[in-house]
Amino acid sequence: MAVSLCKYVKYEGAATVEFLIDEERNFYFLEVNPRIQVEHPVTEAITNVDIVEQQIKIARGEKLAFSQEDVSLQGWAIEARINAESPKENFQPQTGTIQKYFPPGGQHVFLHSFCQSGQEIYPYFDSLLAKLIVWGKNRDEAVLRLKRALNEYIIEGVATTIPFFKVLLENKDFLQGNFNTNFIEKSKILQKIEETKDSEKPKIVEVLEIDEEDVAKLVFAVYQNLKEVNEKQTGKNNSCSDWVMSERMKMFEDNSK
Repeated sequence: MAVSLCKYVKYEGAATVEFLIDEERNFYFLEVNPRIQVEHPVTEAITNVDIVEQQIKIARGEKLAFSQEDVSLQGWAIEARINAESPKENFQPQTGTIQKYFPPGGQHVFLHSFCQSGQEIYPYFDSLLAKLIVWGKNRDEAVLRLKRALNEYIIEGVATTIPFFKVLLENKDFLQGNFNTNFIEKSKILQKIEETKDSEKPKIVEVLEIDEEDVAKLVFAVYQNLKEVNEKQTGKNNSCSDWVMSERMKMFEDNSK
């Protein structure tokens, strides 16, 4: 339907045709956005087509190197918009400084973001911080991969929508595909979000200065402890000779200078 519409108006370039669908799989046309939208990585993940690259090629007069028949859908992809918004406050935009930032990774996990530790989040722009995209062979695999990625994702200093997605992916109706446009209100899912103080306030970690001699002593103490544990488990005395221990201590002394 989307392809037929674009052909009818002789459209050239990347675009998004939006529809709503009911329980009987009837499609209802909404609008056409003559541009790439924020959800485009989902299409890229299941088609293996770089839409941004193709749009640039079309803009400079090149032809597509493939036809619609060459495009096939493989697997399932989900995108979570990580916004600087507080779900507990009806998704009100948040500002502040990102004190700690640790992105997720792994196979079939994609992240589009500009964030880093120390990043200032201002009220003058869109609240989108990142697009977290995952791919799986099917929806269940994609959901499990997204759960893992969200658990790995750390953003401290600014409230985000990460807690919302964590709760959403535990909702039985959502997992079974039973949701519609009033799902959030009907499921009362926002009431189940427990935003801890850790997600609202940055953690202050005191860094102690340790000189190299203390490090050497600490390493030696760990070595001694491991050696004693090994002797208890094996029943053998694997103690080193005085010469070996003397040389090892010299190594620690040299490194501490």
